[in-house]
Amino acid sequence: MNIDTRSQLEKYQKNSYDLIRRTRDLVDSIHNNNNNDNDNGASNLMDLMMKLKQESLNIDSTLSQQDEVLDQQKSRNDALQEKCQSLVYQKEVLKQEIEHLQQSFSFDLNNPSLNLPIYLSSDQNQQDNSHQIIESLEKEMTLRISKLNELEEWKQSCKKAKEELNKRQKELDSFESKLKSNHITLQQIIKPLQPNISVQPLPSLQQQHDHQLLVLAPPPLYNLYHEIQVFKDLFYNRLTIDIQCKTDIDVLRNQLYRGAGGSTGTAATTNQPFPISIALSIPSTKNQSTLLLEFYYYPIMKLVTVNPSLDGNEQAGQQILEPLAKDKGLYHNYFESETDLNVNKQQLIGKPFIWAQYITGLSFLPDLAVEDISNKDYHLQDFKPKTSNEILTEIITSF
Repeated sequence: MNIDTRSQLEKYQKNSYDLIRRTRDLVDSIHNNNNNDNDNGASNLMDLMMKLKQESLNIDSTLSQQDEVLDQQKSRNDALQEKCQSLVYQKEVLKQEIEHLQQSFSFDLNNPSLNLPIYLSSDQNQQDNSHQIIESLEKEMTLRISKLNELEEWKQSCKKAKEELNKRQKELDSFESKLKSNHITLQQIIKPLQPNISVQPLPSLQQQHDHQLLVLAPPPLYNLYHEIQVFKDLFYNRLTIDIQCKTDIDVLRNQLYRGAGGSTGTAATTNQPFPISIALSIPSTKNQSTLLLEFYYYPIMKLVTVNPSLDGNEQAGQQILEPLAKDKGLYHNYFESETDLNVNKQQLIGKPFIWAQYITGLSFLPDLAVEDISNKDYHLQDFKPKTSNEILTEIITSF
């Protein structure tokens, strides 16, 4: 098995593991919600199982291709082994003929009339070379037999892995039919997943709870921090999250206490961002660039703005977050016309992208376009905003 095939197989296995983990989380969520919103949960669970089935088919296809490669290698080894055996047989035949001639009558090996191969010359060096060739062929044959045995071991391993995958595939097929019939209990849902479920450590959770600024942060920034932190722990640990505060922490705590948990006095009377902000540093997966996203919360306007910069260049950062003029509310301004919101006039830091409102929990409504309203085939209930994981993944892979 070459390196590319092995890495591809490991990639499929990793994807399968991630899907299993997400299925486990969804099952736990359904159980904790006491079977509320079962239709939505069952739909999401069905999507995950379909993806898991596809990954299983990918693994099965990769193993089948590897079996074909192994069969071809075995055929070549068999042909070489037969050739080696033929050479050994020819060696024995020539040896017997030489012995027979020596016993019958005396002759000169150098006589051209005998028409013997060059390696049968009486010259001692030529005889030594003949022995060396034969020994080399014997060693080569022994090595190829060893490789053939190793090939058989690999094939047996592949066979066992394929049998295990077929077994799991049967369980998934059975599980899918039960799920479609809507006659399945929570215990039946969990049972086929239990052998593959394991608890993943999240070492930074305690650090999150102990962060003083996080406790004082408003709910949108609090939600944003935890969404990014969970994504970092599970998917991309190269992220760097920093909580910043423009005022003294004791002063801010007193202001919040006097305001009974509301906004600070300055931010409550003027259109100023909350003193606490979140900075997310994302290193590129393709080069040495770093994208910095600064999140600010405006209590009066009830929105979160994003101020991006690529290696200190804010214009380059904006180009990354705005690749399309209109993308169903994923990467364009929250307010499209200057009559709705003038960023410069309001003196906002950054722009209020709609996806930032989704992550922080400030918005859950779809961003409808004019063509969607006039389109009779468009159904509002089909709108599904992208999750935090999907949004962060798109940002990471976009530069």
